[in-house]
Amino acid sequence: MNAKQAKYPQLRFKGYTDPWEQRKLKELANIVRGASPRPIQDPKWFDDTSEVGWLRIADVTDQNGRIHHLEQRISALGQEKTRVLATPHLLLSIAATVGKPVVNYVKTGVHDGFLI
Repeated sequence: MNAKQAKYPQLRFKGYTDPWEQRKLKELANIVRGASPRPIQDPKWFDDTSEVGWLRIADVTDQNGRIHHLEQRISALGQEKTRVLATPHLLLSIAATVGKPVVNYVKTGVHDGFLI
């Protein structure tokens, strides 16, 4: 097959008939990395009364890819050092459970072990 020939998949979703169109992911979405306050063990970054959760790799494995609650909370000061999401987002882990996708449904601070 030469480069100018259209590529049609053998398996199709109902209603789709057009050929495949190869695209770069960066053309379809804005991809950024999370951020973490340092040193992460410092208690000033966390506050049990905060409305913003702190997403950890353990949350990904415990909740099987759909985050609906987070036990750890990030402080107002910590929120200045991370990326806070207030709406659902697709995240990919880049540490420990590399490549595992997760959809976040709660207000969350996202550390640097994730792509958003």
